[in-house]
Amino acid sequence: MGRLVGSKNGHGRAVGAGLAVLMAVAIPGAGAQAPAAGPVEEQPVASYLPAGPGTRALGRLLVGNGWVRFEQAGGTWAIEPAGRLPALLGSDLSGSEVYRLRPRGAAGDVRDLCGGTPRWLTVRALGSGRNASSRDLWVGLLTNERFVDYRPGGDGYCLGGPYARIGPVPLAPPPVG
Repeated sequence: MGRLVGSKNGHGRAVGAGLAVLMAVAIPGAGAQAPAAGPVEEQPVASYLPAGPGTRALGRLLVGNGWVRFEQAGGTWAIEPAGRLPALLGSDLSGSEVYRLRPRGAAGDVRDLCGGTPRWLTVRALGSGRNASSRDLWVGLLTNERFVDYRPGGDGYCLGGPYARIGPVPLAPPPVG
């Protein structure tokens, strides 16, 4: 991810790498997949299963080109890179990439689960260094007005937890025969 710089509204914005963690972790080798039947930007490219109690209410996570969907909770969200959380002692979100969430249509039950509309999606690959997993993520939702104001144990944390990648979502049915 590029360096974090301030913006007029104080949210911060990322300069550089785009959907670095989410897309790089989600779709290594995705270019080898078959062409989609519909617009590519609407096709999911990776799927993750909840791997802890904090994410079960959200259900399976589908990742597309610039969007995420939580199957159990419903709702599809456009995502835009926003920056990175700093190293925070005692937080599973420490060092996470942050994406701005914007509902695409109805936000589903996520609003009810969070007590309001989440504004930020945090994503961190599990493990570190040589032990970093390219398959598993820690995902969190924040409701803070500004993600840079998040502090462990403070207001703004909705829910989150580990997700296990179950592979790319096929973009076209396999050939018969």
